[in-house]
Amino acid sequence: LSDDAAYCEWGDSWRMPTQAEMQELCDNCTFESVKVEGVLGLKVKGPNGRCIFLPAASYRGSKGNVLLGWLCYWTSSVSTDSYPNAYCLDLNVYHTGQTYNPSATKTTLRRLGYSIRPVVR
Repeated sequence: LSDDAAYCEWGDSWRMPTQAEMQELCDNCTFESVKVEGVLGLKVKGPNGRCIFLPAASYRGSKGNVLLGWLCYWTSSVSTDSYPNAYCLDLNVYHTGQTYNPSATKTTLRRLGYSIRPVVR
């Protein structure tokens, strides 16, 4: 829990999704790039017809540069390889109207400035 930013910032009832939960979202939802109030991101539509919006908030790269047009969200699952990596949802989203088939099987350095999308316990 000490590595879970949602838990640390918002308390007991909040947490970051696991890699398995993020992959379940990828497997069971449709993803379409849209702009909401001028913000580029993904409309994620579930099998029940309900939607969430994930903004493409970009991220701060390893050299301190901001990489625009990327949708990057951490999971709480840390990889078991030799690097300090964690699983993430990571896509380049540049144009509206495109559909995507994302995966949460990628890992990357935990020190990168990715966003989180907390869930309630």
